[in-house]
Amino acid sequence: MGALIVMLIGLLVIGGIAWLVVWAKRTQEAFVAAWRAVAEARPGAQFDPGKAGLLSHRPASIHVLVGQAFVRVDTYVVSTGKSSTTYTRARAAFPVGAGPVFRVYQQGMLASIGKALGTQDVTLGGDPAFDERFMVKCDDPEATGAAWTRRAKALMKGFSELRASSDGELITLVLFGARKEPAILNDFISVLGQLLKTIRPDVPRVPTCEVMTFSPMIRKLVLEGDDHKLPDAIRIGEEDGMQD
Repeated sequence: MGALIVMLIGLLVIGGIAWLVVWAKRTQEAFVAAWRAVAEARPGAQFDPGKAGLLSHRPASIHVLVGQAFVRVDTYVVSTGKSSTTYTRARAAFPVGAGPVFRVYQQGMLASIGKALGTQDVTLGGDPAFDERFMVKCDDPEATGAAWTRRAKALMKGFSELRASSDGELITLVLFGARKEPAILNDFISVLGQLLKTIRPDVPRVPTCEVMTFSPMIRKLVLEGDDHKLPDAIRIGEEDGMQD
């Protein structure tokens, strides 16, 4: 009798593991299909299914040109030892010089108390509902207010747990979970697209002309996230019609 119980428990464990493997595979397939569909619906966008392995891992990603900036959308995992959390992330560098430095996030209970007690927070104005829901910290209220257009605020209010930050060179949006809903992903990219229009009037600029074509080398660098190598690729890409 004892051996039978042990065998039944073993079968249940094996069955549970098999179900988890099948569920994980189907979940990943649905995720990849959704991200591929979002990329295919955007002209010129590229989808990288990523790579999963024991020795190396590269998350799936979408690469799309929004205005004059390349936007990369991917996921990352934060592990605390006992558990892990997946986040969806979108990043892009300001296409023309430096942008404002800011952090925008939805108020939690502690943030709401701090705001009521006078914790430093910037009111952008123009949208009372946005100002009420979100904490804004920045180095230049005027430039940050210009970056957060009416459209950007409206899109931001459609998310429950979206955080936006800029270090003056790179804008990063972070959303809780590995999101695969096309409408959410498109609005996610659109928020970043609005913020990328920012131009700081106090930063001097010199007109330049740079031409980059989507050659196999450029495509490889973009898909692998090696954006820092693009300037060198452009410099040696004269035969492909590029100009530095």
